[in-house]
Amino acid sequence: MRSVFLSALLLCACVSTHLPIESRIPYPRPADFQDHLDYYAFGLIGTASVDLQRVCMERKPQAAEKIRTFEDAVITLATLGVYAPLTVRVWCE
Repeated sequence: MRSVFLSALLLCACVSTHLPIESRIPYPRPADFQDHLDYYAFGLIGTASVDLQRVCMERKPQAAEKIRTFEDAVITLATLGVYAPLTVRVWCE
């Protein structure tokens, strides 16, 4: 049972996508926008998206990142993978 739990935790934690729109990386500045995207079945089902123009308004998008945070992994494990949220962060100029 312990090995099944550890395997599930590792599967839940292996998601990260970073899309730099400009060559300048915005770190360590906090993200201008952060939200949770709804995915299901360990992240296999779902088509959540973020409209960068709406988020940044008149400013230009600089970078976007979609990651599974520790909190997202805990929620995924607590629901046995039925609900698997991802966190999206957006930086604007």
